[in-house]
Amino acid sequence: MKQLIIAIDGPAGAGKSSVAKRVAQALGYRYLDTGALYRALAWKALQRGLRPQDTRYIIEMTQETKVDLLQHDGEQRVLVDGQDVTEAIRAPEVGNLPHLSLLFLRYAKYCIGNAISETWRHC
Repeated sequence: MKQLIIAIDGPAGAGKSSVAKRVAQALGYRYLDTGALYRALAWKALQRGLRPQDTRYIIEMTQETKVDLLQHDGEQRVLVDGQDVTEAIRAPEVGNLPHLSLLFLRYAKYCIGNAISETWRHC
């Protein structure tokens, strides 16, 4: 059976996540916060002291990183290599790295394709 994926695009702060959560709930679907995936990878890059120009190392980092987006008590938890970083990825210094998002796009597309699994885990 095919699984349906609904994507909502728009600028930061436009309410995409709020709308997506409500739509998912109304339709009985799971909500996947892809922004959390980008932020999780940006958080790890910051932890490693990587800079945007460290493209090769950032790509290597994404290939060896395991990001889990888990549902727990109705809320999504974000784990990077087993460490819960749900609050850490919402820090301003992580959110202010939009240039890193572009580097993660190829990796994220791969992960999202794998995320639609019964275990609701990424890569």
